[in-house]
Amino acid sequence: PQDVHVDLGKEQRRVYDEMADNLVAELPDGTRLRAENHMVKLMRLRQIACGLDLVDSGEPVLVDNAKVECALGLIVDNLPHKTVVFTWHRASADAIQDALVKDGVACAKVYGGMTDTASQSEIDRFNRDPDCKVFVGTMKSVGESINLNAADSGGCSDVVFVETSWVPTDMEQAQDRVAGGLRQLGQTRRISVTRIIARDTV
Repeated sequence: PQDVHVDLGKEQRRVYDEMADNLVAELPDGTRLRAENHMVKLMRLRQIACGLDLVDSGEPVLVDNAKVECALGLIVDNLPHKTVVFTWHRASADAIQDALVKDGVACAKVYGGMTDTASQSEIDRFNRDPDCKVFVGTMKSVGESINLNAADSGGCSDVVFVETSWVPTDMEQAQDRVAGGLRQLGQTRRISVTRIIARDTV
């Protein structure tokens, strides 16, 4: 895997540093975000580093989401090949799908809480439809029985982790949903795996 480092946006950096230093931060809309203890602080820092839309009140608005913007650039650079994108938070998956659909790029999405039938329909769409170029899934929703090899529609060549898990096996299992399926099919081509990391964050 290769790491791509991004800088937090100006507001993202301000909110992140306030939370890191004080256990409280003021969001751009004036809402005060609090962390009752250091475990909650770590969760809040992770959310802030992924995008202020994850912690903003009311309707989420994409504000200073450097990781999502970087992921979109990687996806576009990989077209017309297929890309699998993993996130931790559903809001990040939603933001990526919304931006791609707006630009006319077909995207399948799976997240926790979907029915098995709906999830399988999205997986089949990515695997079989040559026009569906991107699969976005939350890491915990991609179980062991899922194959994302897209062999029926040209195969997948890129895997992007917009967010990382604090448990390494979560990422290994997610990555194996693509690479493992291709190995079973006897394909030997290389797959690019990219992790997007925010500089100067935990």
